[in-house]
Amino acid sequence: MRCWCCPANGATLSTLPREGRVFAGALRNASAIAAYLAETPGKVLLLAAGEEWPDSSLRPAFEDQIACGAIAHFLGCSLSSEASLAHAGYLSCADVLHSALEGCVSGQELTHRGYAADVEWAVQLNAERCVPELRQVQRGGQFVNAFEDVS
Repeated sequence: MRCWCCPANGATLSTLPREGRVFAGALRNASAIAAYLAETPGKVLLLAAGEEWPDSSLRPAFEDQIACGAIAHFLGCSLSSEASLAHAGYLSCADVLHSALEGCVSGQELTHRGYAADVEWAVQLNAERCVPELRQVQRGGQFVNAFEDVS
């Protein structure tokens, strides 16, 4: 298995045509995602989603890069240069995840806007065992893209 990593906006990525399967990973489910992917045949592309701003520019998201690195860490596979960079970023702050997330631009913005509890929630490493996969599901008589837990 070989892992790659590249930045992109997550909402946009989930709507693009694709040949493979799409899973949602974060710090909260990093080891669960990695364990599931390790048992799934094929290549793995780790996408550290960024934030799309109103002017359509993209800001890489620190928390997504760190989560990408955590998943790469738990996968323990051969890494591309980009995934290696995300992995190194995760390792550099693995012991201080809370303060690292609190200190990044996104964390500061959320805290300033009254969402400090969201930052606290997001930084809990391996707190979840779910493995959300993007699938076509029927809702209200229509097929829509939605994430379902496949763990």
